[in-house]
Parts: sequence; C-alpha cells; structure tokens
Amino acid sequence: EAADDEELKIANELTKAAAEPYLNMLNTWLSSGILDDPYGEFLVVDSQANKHFTNYWWETNFTQRPELAVGPTLKSRCWQICIIGKYARVLTTSGHDEFS
Repeated sequence: EAADDEELKIANELTKAAAEPYLNMLNTWLSSGILDDPYGEFLVVDSQANKHFTNYWWETNFTQRPELAVGPTLKSRCWQICIIGKYARVLTTSGHDEFS
C-alpha cells in the first residue's frame, strides 16, 4: 500500500508538471490577451491578419481551435475562452492601466 501511495504521488506530480505550461498559456490569454504559444498547442490561434481593432480584426485575428482543447470542460468553453482573451487584449493594449 505504501508503494501504491508513492506511485500515485509521482503520477500526480508528473500530471501537474505536464499541465503547467498549458495552464500558464490559458491564464496569460484570459488575463491579458497575450498568446504565448511557441509550439501551436493552444486552443486559440492568432492569424495576424490585421493589427487594428476593427470588426475585421475581431472576426479574424484570434480564432478558436476546439480540437486542441484539453478535456471536455475547456472544449465546451472554447468559444468563451477565445472571446475573453480578445476582450483582455483590447483592454490591455488600449492604455487602461487597471487592466495591465
């Protein structure tokens, strides 16, 4: 039983370590609208089609990729995650210090 507890502890530590980079990407996106995804693994992609905040920018620059969402909770919330990050991006880059 002690060996089982140790194996479970190791498995939990490995799972936590493996999830940390993805969760950091998610937190950064949701809190500041910054997409830091050097390997293209995140559920939002930046097409970099336009750098001006217009209707075209809103529709095209950041799009969701639900197939890359980790787990059913993120997959079912992919659209909301994409929108929240877009709003955070607009707010943090518009000069409002309270959001940066």
